[in-house]
Amino acid sequence: MSKKDMNLKQEMSAQQASTNTPQESNQLKEAIAEKNRSYIACIKEAFALFAGNVKRIVTHTWLYALVMAMATALVLNLLFRQTLSDEMTPSALYAIAAAAVFQLLTLAAFQASMMRLVNGQRIAWNIKRSLRMVLLGVLIGIILVVMPNIIATIIYHGPVQVTPDNYLRLAAILCCWYAVVYILCLPMVHTGMRYFILPQATFGSVLGKAYLHTWRHWGFIFTTMLLTLLFTTVIGALLSLPWLITLAAKACSEYGVAVWGDPAGLPSYFPLLQFVTATVSTLIYAYITIFIMFVCLYIHGTINTRDKEREEQKRLS
Repeated sequence: MSKKDMNLKQEMSAQQASTNTPQESNQLKEAIAEKNRSYIACIKEAFALFAGNVKRIVTHTWLYALVMAMATALVLNLLFRQTLSDEMTPSALYAIAAAAVFQLLTLAAFQASMMRLVNGQRIAWNIKRSLRMVLLGVLIGIILVVMPNIIATIIYHGPVQVTPDNYLRLAAILCCWYAVVYILCLPMVHTGMRYFILPQATFGSVLGKAYLHTWRHWGFIFTTMLLTLLFTTVIGALLSLPWLITLAAKACSEYGVAVWGDPAGLPSYFPLLQFVTATVSTLIYAYITIFIMFVCLYIHGTINTRDKEREEQKRLS
């Protein structure tokens, strides 16, 4: 047996060992069982797993999800309020920064509560790994997503003459850039899940050798995640409608006051209504992300199975 075969066998054994946890989570951990599935099968089985365990999932994650949803609603409302303001004051900047940091911490805790359902590890162990993955996501977002938008804003709101062609060109460039970002992040679907499931997996492997090795499966990951994200994005947009309606009402009110001198017609409880609608929308969508996590779990198991089968074919040939 080659060294590569031995490493793969050790990885599979460790993965199976990680599922030997209390009986209450056995049904969820069955998703780790390795099987060669098509992209449609990954989505269908992930949905069946989610639908069949809604009560158990909510029982284990509702508190983390609620706190995360409230923190996210706070950040969204602070950002929206700032867009209606003429300038960014230091106090507003500090408030947004503090709320964003708290939101990231709650996001890591919610992610940890999700992963605890399938890896059986302690919540503290999962939070530690979740924090690293959240920080990696923030870093990737800043480098690959936020920076191009900042540069484009500086260019097209600076000395360059703004024309419709400029905006169309900018939109085309950004669309291509986002497509590149999406493709570059595809292997992390597998390596990120591997980092949570295998106790001996290191954080460096998320973007290391395992990341490079996963590129051979990019077509399978691309198709599965594209279909999954199309479905969940439509659902998320529908869920966001109540909050978006309150944003539109607030924006119209502020515009009428500033431009036409109209009196503010919104009730005094309207900010609370905005916060509640944002919280409810985020809370519901948080459980849609658990379905996405299950899809990623099946992708992970399928890739492991295909790698094992490929190594077995090489050994026999």
